Amino acid sequence: VSPPPLFANPAPADLPTRPTLMVVVDTEEEFDWEAPVSRQATSVTAMRHIERTQTLCGAVGLVPTYVIDYPVATQPAGYETIRSWAQEGRCDIGAHLHPWVNPPFDEPLNSRNTYLCNLPASLERAKMRQLHQAIVQNVGVVPRVFKPGRYGIGRDGLAVFDELGLVVDASV
Repeated sequence: VSPPPLFANPAPADLPTRPTLMVVVDTEEEFDWEAPVSRQATSVTAMRHIERTQTLCGAVGLVPTYVIDYPVATQPAGYETIRSWAQEGRCDIGAHLHPWVNPPFDEPLNSRNTYLCNLPASLERAKMRQLHQAIVQNVGVVPRVFKPGRYGIGRDGLAVFDELGLVVDASV
């Protein structure tokens, strides 16, 4: 028996009865897109304004998914507010991996290595595990959504999904 086509038409019973809107918010360190990547660019002071997003979403009944990166997941100024929202069910938390600020730092710092899929499989896996552990430890949730920074997930990264309990690839 052959599998169904990838984009098969769903049966009417499988379709939602009303439109579904998903809001995924890249929640990451502050950095200058014009400057070279830096392992020291890990400030998360913009997180003090994240309440604006949460208020807008809450006003219309949306539960946003904040995909957070390592600097956000490891600094109290980054995770404390969204941790309480996640525990209250007001948001979901996913993982967002920027390789240049996510340990282990075993790769040369260059443009090519800002794409997760360009790293050796063992390093890609190690970075994904480190981010996952930081989120579980500091935010208290197991992320189910994963978004690689710069849209760079590959076959090796997807192979780690089951191990980490990930179910949604939010890369473009």
